[in-house]
Amino acid sequence: MGIGMFAQTKTLYLIDKESNQAISFANLYYTGSKISFMSNDEGQVDLAILHNNEAIVFHHLSYEAVNLQLEDLTDTLYFAKKSYELPVFNFQNLSAQNLTEKAILAIPKNFILSEHYLKGKYLQVHKENGMFVRYIEAKIAMQNNGLHPNIAKIQEENFAILALRKSYNYEKNGEQHGDHLKDLMHENPIQYLEQHYLNINNLDLYIWTFLENIGDAYQIHFQSKQALGNKSYQGKILIKMDDLAIVSISIQSYPNINQQKNITSSWKFINGWYEANFAKNEKGYYLLNCAQWYHHQIIKPNQDWHPVIEEKFEWETEEIHKERIDETYSQFSSLYSLSLPYNEEIWKNYPIDSTIRKDLESKHSLEYQFRQP
Repeated sequence: MGIGMFAQTKTLYLIDKESNQAISFANLYYTGSKISFMSNDEGQVDLAILHNNEAIVFHHLSYEAVNLQLEDLTDTLYFAKKSYELPVFNFQNLSAQNLTEKAILAIPKNFILSEHYLKGKYLQVHKENGMFVRYIEAKIAMQNNGLHPNIAKIQEENFAILALRKSYNYEKNGEQHGDHLKDLMHENPIQYLEQHYLNINNLDLYIWTFLENIGDAYQIHFQSKQALGNKSYQGKILIKMDDLAIVSISIQSYPNINQQKNITSSWKFINGWYEANFAKNEKGYYLLNCAQWYHHQIIKPNQDWHPVIEEKFEWETEEIHKERIDETYSQFSSLYSLSLPYNEEIWKNYPIDSTIRKDLESKHSLEYQFRQP
């Protein structure tokens, strides 16, 4: 696989300690970068070795979670099933899938239907072979037209960029990037009833299981019964008991290993991870924050350097308004091409992670980079 962060890949087999059977649909993930890998039907997982001292977690709904270090990774790993049964839930005698269906049907009642405006902060960071190579941060006003159930196409938010700070671009992979702020909003599975996840017609494609009570909410786990196209999915959804509102959702996606073997593209999907949380005001629930981690590898023929690209996108709503905040809204954020004067006063209360700073300051301080047009 060439040199670089994924120069080494270790094939592991995950086995049930008692039955000696393969553990399928288990995942191993790095706690910091969110890079994760799922086992196939034979319990096989091809784990990339990162060499950055991140802890690795073994996770499966039916097994005890285990923290691992690189030195723990023998070719065959054995895991014990949980020593207790999942609790029995009785919400009007509904199954986890039935309760999820009721929560989806309650979306128009629970979520804001009218136009509203969110003001908050967006962060985008890129890593290449374990090193931070790009940093974009913006204060943004967002126009949201409100939730319209059963829409035929995805809705469009409009964005107004109020303040911006960007590092130099140190990426070497040559990849072209789109408007990821817009893409992040389109990933919102509440606002857009996507093909999978919360599409009421596709619930039978998943296994739905009650996990636990968290305060006044039920947490439900869902997992693909089989790979859907070129990906497999699993995640968690949190549903409030009193109004059946979906207040949190986490979705992980993995490549379909059988299909990946036949893909000749230079662009290799590793995994994705999306999280969203929702808050309530007098009008209803709205997007409080969301984040997406996305990992892929670019493999080019006759090239010994195959970069692993890690991208993280975050949105955090700081204020919600009924009235228009700014007059310069656009359907595109254009953060790659946009230039705004750097306002140090706006950003003084938003410190930058020391590791990000260290990686990006090889030539100039970030404050110097932020001031460049």
